[in-house]
Formats: sequence, structure tokens, C-alpha cells
Amino acid sequence: MFHFVLRVNRTLVWLNILFLMGIALVPFAASVMGAYPRDPVDLSLYGGVLGLLAALGYVIWWYLTGNRGLIEPGLDSELVHKVRVWLSIGPVITPVAIGVSFVSTTVALLIYLVLPVVFIFFNPVSGYLERLLETEP
Repeated sequence: MFHFVLRVNRTLVWLNILFLMGIALVPFAASVMGAYPRDPVDLSLYGGVLGLLAALGYVIWWYLTGNRGLIEPGLDSELVHKVRVWLSIGPVITPVAIGVSFVSTTVALLIYLVLPVVFIFFNPVSGYLERLLETEP
């Protein structure tokens, strides 16, 4: 995501700090979930942390791609849209997983397991960067 950044401003720095603070909560939430894997409240805590990170990631991308001069001027608008859709998966799916955790903890755990796989293997930026490398002389 930050591959396309040309410059930063104070707001972007603070958004990134908030994101990193959220990342610092992941080990705690994972530890609680690991200690009580069948407790829906603990699964909800983990989902809440993941949802927070997903929402902050979306907000950071939204802020970066706004008309603020922070990214490369020629960045493909289709890529910007694809990344927005890709980043919106997390904030939509994590509340679903939180709700499902009160019905079936196993299904909620499977959702939390599949979510990183989706983010890793369906990343639109990777394909875009590979195409750029192929076209460079």
C-alpha cells in the first residue's frame, strides 16, 4: 500500500500510528482467544481487533488516494478502486464473524483463518506491481 506514496503529512502519520497501535493489540487478543477458544466473547475480542485493523487500513488507503498529492499522480484509478474493494472485505466480514461466534465458534474460527488467506492471495497490488516490472525495459 505504501509503495505508491510520494510524500506524507501529519494526518497520514497519525493514521499509521493508530494502525500500529492496533497491531500491538493482536498478540493480546490472540492469547486470550488461544486460552479460551470456545468462548464467543473472546472470539469477539479477536474479531474486534481484526475489524479495527481492517477499518484503519481502509481509512488509510482512502486518505492516501484522496486529492492530497500523497501518491504517484499517474496511479491507475482502476487499481485504486480494486484496492478499496479488497480492503473493504475485512470491515464487512469481521462483524459477521463476531455475530457467528455466538452461534458457532468453529465457523467463526474458520472465518478468522480464511480472512488472512484472502488478503494474501487476492492482493490486487501484487499483480499490478508484477505487470509494471514486466513492462519496464
